[in-house]
Amino acid sequence: MLTPPKFSPNYSLGFQLEGKKETRRFFHGGWDEGFVSYFGSYQHETKGAIIMVNSNEGFQIMDEILKSIAKEYKWKKYLTNRRKNVKVLESTFEKYIGSFTTENNVHFKVLKHNKKLYFQVENQQPLVLSSQNKQNFYINGLNTNITFNFAKNNEVKSIEIKQDNSTLIATKNE
Repeated sequence: MLTPPKFSPNYSLGFQLEGKKETRRFFHGGWDEGFVSYFGSYQHETKGAIIMVNSNEGFQIMDEILKSIAKEYKWKKYLTNRRKNVKVLESTFEKYIGSFTTENNVHFKVLKHNKKLYFQVENQQPLVLSSQNKQNFYINGLNTNITFNFAKNNEVKSIEIKQDNSTLIATKNE
């Protein structure tokens, strides 16, 4: 169940995969009305966690709990480094907002709500975008980077979504 197919090295039968060799981890998250959840473990060690938060929007606190567990129990090569979040002016949010589609017809949205930018994949729960600079954003807890590519007129023309060794490019819809 933990052997990824050749065409998708970060996914197996029911699990996402991270790390290599002795630091290989498998995990799965979930959301339903009223809660969010996470299950994850190292493939070759007896270290892991199951977390359930009684909230529709508990992803960020769940991420903090997971980072605390990883730090306390000294998980190998677990993403615990904090990135520096640079404040992007709310007045510039409009240029990021929109719908995006990949060649394979996968849909993404960038939304604004309560003075924050959110990233949404298909019909999943939107996740908060944190900024490293005016072009590069990330999603805490998912090891996901979003890069906005601009046209010469300073309008967003596409986004690159990078997670582990995978990159998707989605073009902004008119």
